[in-house]
Amino acid sequence: MHLHIHSIEKTIYDGGADVVSLPSETGVISILPGHTPLVTALKAGSIEVKTSGDSQTFPIKSGFAQINGESVIILTE
Repeated sequence: MHLHIHSIEKTIYDGGADVVSLPSETGVISILPGHTPLVTALKAGSIEVKTSGDSQTFPIKSGFAQINGESVIILTE
């Protein structure tokens, strides 16, 4: 799936991902390709992005995520 992570100042990540773990207001959720469409608020924590053989972590204060099948868009500060 394609992942976009944007802050007010810059694009933090724009590329492919196999699994994305998000700190939602109700707990950590993991997003896989083909996930049910969802919009959720994010709380302080870390976004973990897993690709084949690699893992990256991005700390956030808060934000919103829109999940739509094969794409995830995250707006954060």
